[in-house]
Amino acid sequence: MTFGKFTLRLAAFSGIIAVALQLIFSKTDLLPSSLWWAFGFMVVITLVIYYISVFSLRMNVKNSMSLIFGSMFFRLFSSLIFVISYLVFTGSRDIPYVVGFMLLYLLFQVFEIYHLVANLRPDLKK
Repeated sequence: MTFGKFTLRLAAFSGIIAVALQLIFSKTDLLPSSLWWAFGFMVVITLVIYYISVFSLRMNVKNSMSLIFGSMFFRLFSSLIFVISYLVFTGSRDIPYVVGFMLLYLLFQVFEIYHLVANLRPDLKK
């Protein structure tokens, strides 16, 4: 899969998630307005991880599983830094923000794993 095709799929997935979040939580105060920064962070980190993974898999196919696990660790570590820095700089214990962030983390992690495992492996066999 090319990087452009992945970007289009990520844009469609992100659009669906954004519209669903807005429709579900538009009439409540459960969706913090600062969660959209986290949403943007997840989109950017997904693009970066996919680009690095594709480039690295083309260079060295033997370490593909360690690369996928490494990208999962990188996402986890960078997400923890993002959440901790938000909580430290705002000085609040914003539970709805953390729950929403973890939901976004889970959704984007599943999206990334699906595309790395299901779509990259057949491309490498060609």
